[in-house]
Amino acid sequence: MPLRAFILLIFSTSLVCAQTFSQTGPMKLGRASHTATLLTNGTVLVTGGDIDPFNQTNTAEIYNPVTGTWRYTNFAMNAARSHHEAIRLMDGTVLIAGGSNPHPISSAEIFDPVTEHFILTGSMSAQRQFLYDQAVLLNDGRVMVLGNCDSCGTNFNTAEIFNPLAGTWSLAAPLPNGIIARPAVLLHDGRVFVSASGSPNGTDYIYTPGTNSWQATVPMVNNPVGQTATTLLDGRVLIVAGRATAATELYDPLANGGTGQSLPGNPLSVSRSQHTATLLPNGDVLVNAGYNDNTGYSIAQAELFDHLTGTWTAPASMRLATDRLVNTATLLPSGQVLVAGGFQIAAGVTLQPYLNSAELWGAGTKANPVVLAHGYCSDPSAFGNMAKLLRDQGIHVYPFNYASLTQIQSGTPGSCPVTTIGVDYSIEQIGSCFSQFIQDVRRQEAGSQVDVITHSEGGTVARAWMAGLSGGLPYAGEISRLATIGTPHYGQAISF
Repeated sequence: MPLRAFILLIFSTSLVCAQTFSQTGPMKLGRASHTATLLTNGTVLVTGGDIDPFNQTNTAEIYNPVTGTWRYTNFAMNAARSHHEAIRLMDGTVLIAGGSNPHPISSAEIFDPVTEHFILTGSMSAQRQFLYDQAVLLNDGRVMVLGNCDSCGTNFNTAEIFNPLAGTWSLAAPLPNGIIARPAVLLHDGRVFVSASGSPNGTDYIYTPGTNSWQATVPMVNNPVGQTATTLLDGRVLIVAGRATAATELYDPLANGGTGQSLPGNPLSVSRSQHTATLLPNGDVLVNAGYNDNTGYSIAQAELFDHLTGTWTAPASMRLATDRLVNTATLLPSGQVLVAGGFQIAAGVTLQPYLNSAELWGAGTKANPVVLAHGYCSDPSAFGNMAKLLRDQGIHVYPFNYASLTQIQSGTPGSCPVTTIGVDYSIEQIGSCFSQFIQDVRRQEAGSQVDVITHSEGGTVARAWMAGLSGGLPYAGEISRLATIGTPHYGQAISF
C-alpha cells in the first residue's frame, strides 16, 4: 500500500457512520444527470441536469450540511446542460465542461465559490456529452477529459486537457482505435486508468501524462457497459456491475510489470447500471441506486464493499427511501454521503416528475482537522499528494510552513510571535510557533482536537513541543494522533 494511502486510512478511521439512510432537505428543483461537487468550505454545489426527458436547466444549487437545506446560487450557468462534467480545481473553483442541451456542446465555464459567478472559459475542441465519469484532475492541476459521443452515434477516441492557468484546452494523444471510453480514474502514481469496456476485446488502457502516451492493459474479466470505477486506498481499481450484470472485478495497476492484472471480485446482490460508487474514509465503497436491466426497475437497495475482505453486504437497513438512478452521491466532511436527485423507472417506464429529494447515508462524525509539518529545507509542497487525498475525503488540512511564516497574518492559523522564521531557527523557537499554529487551527475548528502528520524535522518540532521542551503555550492534549515520517527517534543522528 502506498505510504500516503496508508496514512489516509489511519487518519480517517474516526469517520464512522451508521449504515442507514435518512431524509435531508429537498433540492429547489428536481433534476437528473446533474453534477454534485464538494466545495472547500464543506458545502456541495449541484449544477444543471435534465428536469424532464426533453429539457435541461442552467440553474445551480448549494447544499449546506449544517442546516440540511438548499439554496440557488446567486447566478446561473451560462448554458443549460446535463450529462456534463464538474471538477473542483486546486484553487477551489469548479470547472464545468460539455454536456447536452439537448445535443452535445463544447462550452466550458468556471464557478467561483466566492462570487458565485459562472465565468466562461475556453471551449473544448469537440462537442461532448459524458455518460460516465470521464474527467480527471491530474496531479499537476490540469484536467483531462476523454470520449464520449457527439450525437451519441459517434464515440470519440480523442482526449484533451484543460490548463486552468491559461483557460485553454489542448489535445492529448488519442485513445487507441476502436476504444469506447468508459469511466476514468486517477491512479496513485498519477497515471489515468480508463475502463474501456464495451470495446471488442474489453481491454482497459492507462494514460501517462508525462509521456502523453497510452498503454494497453490485460483484458477485463467481464467487459461490462454502464459500470463504475473507483480507486481504492491500496491503489487497486474496483469496477462494479454494469448493464444486466452484478459482477465486479479488481484491477491492480502494478501487477505484471505495470501492465496490470484484473481478477474477478465478489458479485453484488443485484445487477445494476447507472449507479454511484463512493469511496468512504475507511477505505470501503458504498454503491447505491441504479437501474436493474433484468427487472426494469430503479433500485433503492445500497451495498457496501469491505476493502479488507472483498465482500459485499446489503442489509435491509441500507435502503434509500426513494429508488432512483442517474443521481449524485457526494462524500461530506462528516463522513456521510449525500444522495440527490435522479428519476425513477418502473416496469421500464420513466416516471415523472424528476426527483428533488435528497438523502444522507450514515449518522456521521466529524473528522479531526489534520496539520501537516514539513521537514528541514522543505515546504508544504512535500505533502502535495497526501494533502489532496485527505481533502478529497472531506478532511480539513492545515499546512504548517516554518520555512517562511512572514505571510501569515494575525487571526489566521499560523500566527507567530516572531516576524520571520527560517530553517536556521532552533527547534525550540519553531516549536513555539507550532504551538500557536495548533491553537489557531483549533479556534477555527471550534475547539476540535487535531491530528498531525510530520516529515523529518517537522516531527522533531511536534514531539519537542508535546514533551514540554520548547517555548510557547504548554501542550495540553491538543493532538489526538501524531504520525512521523523519517523523524529521528531513539538517538537517531539525522533527519532525512
